[in-house]
Amino acid sequence: QEALATQVDSAASSNEACTIGTWETVSPMNTPRTRAAMTYAAFNGRFYLVGGEAFGSNRDIPIEEYDPLTDTWTDKAHLLTGVSNIGAAAIGQYIYIPGGFTGINGESFMQRYNIVANTMTTLAPLTSTLYAHTVVALDNKVYALGGDETGGPAITNRIYDVGTNSWQTGAPLLVPVYYATAVTDGYYIYVIGGNLDDIATVQRYNPQTDAWAIIPDLAEGRAGAGSFFDGRNIWAVSGGWSSYLTSTEYWDGISWQSGPTVNVGARTIGVAFGDGLALKASGWNNDRVGTAEVLSVECAPPPPPPTACTIGEWEQVSSINTARSRPAMTYANGRFYLVGGEAEAGFYYIPIEEYDPLTDTWTDKAIPLIGVANIGVAAVGDYIYMPGGTTNGGVTIAELQRYDIQSNTVVTMTSMPAPNAAHAVVLYDNQLHVLGGDNNGSPGFTHYVYDIATDSWSSAAPLLTAVNYPTAASDGEYIYVMGGNTNNYIGVQRYDPATDIWTAAPIMDTGRGGAGAFFDGQNIWAVGGGWNT
Repeated sequence: QEALATQVDSAASSNEACTIGTWETVSPMNTPRTRAAMTYAAFNGRFYLVGGEAFGSNRDIPIEEYDPLTDTWTDKAHLLTGVSNIGAAAIGQYIYIPGGFTGINGESFMQRYNIVANTMTTLAPLTSTLYAHTVVALDNKVYALGGDETGGPAITNRIYDVGTNSWQTGAPLLVPVYYATAVTDGYYIYVIGGNLDDIATVQRYNPQTDAWAIIPDLAEGRAGAGSFFDGRNIWAVSGGWSSYLTSTEYWDGISWQSGPTVNVGARTIGVAFGDGLALKASGWNNDRVGTAEVLSVECAPPPPPPTACTIGEWEQVSSINTARSRPAMTYANGRFYLVGGEAEAGFYYIPIEEYDPLTDTWTDKAIPLIGVANIGVAAVGDYIYMPGGTTNGGVTIAELQRYDIQSNTVVTMTSMPAPNAAHAVVLYDNQLHVLGGDNNGSPGFTHYVYDIATDSWSSAAPLLTAVNYPTAASDGEYIYVMGGNTNNYIGVQRYDPATDIWTAAPIMDTGRGGAGAFFDGQNIWAVGGGWNT
């Protein structure tokens, strides 16, 4: 389950939340190099370029410190073992550098640079050699992700605990990658692109649940790119294994947007961000790059989080009378109603069940005139509306059935414009919205609106993305259609009834088909679901 705070979309586009400058060339590095790593130390406001391969395949080269206030590069200590194809991450006054490539073989050691003392030491090693990986620090842990262990891209997720000087293994990546780039927004970790064919895949990791999800692809596939988080947006910078891209793009939580172009396109670059400034340096574009450039990104602080809710735990209550799948549920007059579905042996004509939370009892009520599954329902006063669905033999229907709670009877109302099933149904302003669904074996853009007062149907703006088996809820201002499809779509579509316009909303943590949803007065929830998961 997950709660989607309805306030989250107030950031909307970073074009509104952030002022983005242009890439400007600064002083060149002292030693041009490729396959290095870049990180930023917040405690002193300086950037650090670590490792890499210089002219003549030399890897015994100094760490370089960049001071943005003076636009100067200063040579610092050498690594104990010179390596390229690395990632690095700063935590406090230390920079952690796991693994790498010596020019002959991969390494498993963990090197640590003390910025204040300008000294190197080694810590607990990785459990195996690793290089061409990407590195992120979050919550006093260092993540080594992807890379090359055996001569090809890997699904590695090694986690180093700074407090205990020990390694553990996290959930493997969904897609094997090397030469990817990674960044964190303080909650998720994003592994972006990679591989010699410049994939556009973006993998998002939740350390709290140790689970990965695929989010929308980059606009342009890229390997050997750099990345950073500006406080609002996730950036992917340059890269491109043979194309040496000058393009950049940023993820605003909804989609990838084009950013300003860099002056020098290259692969296997170093990029980091701190105090409103991104620094890009090093790389390869038919030669080792010594150029450095900066981008100013100033973002307004994110909106304050909503007042916290007290959220309990899920607790089991009395079982329903008739086990079923693909039903729908609604709430009316202090009680819950489970409607429709398919029972054992494909039986559709099963009673509506009423649940009384005060007595923890289920009571069988009327059987619908047409037994249906794959439906959505909504309650208005003493009535429950049941549009469409599938019945015996998998026939999709257009009929609208209405259940009268007080008289325990079912009647039919005006049918939908066309048969539809596997849709979501939401009540908004005394109208039913039938959203998505399926009539021909494929997800639909369907958006029918039923006016209760006039017993009539109309069509509204179609969904942005065709879905069946979605779930939906309203916060009283917007309607949210979440997930759907048998491939567990992760997206959220938001509808404004006042303007009849759909927009993309921030994606869910986990893709879900066949989920449930509700609004708790502050948050939109998506519960369960997951086709075959």
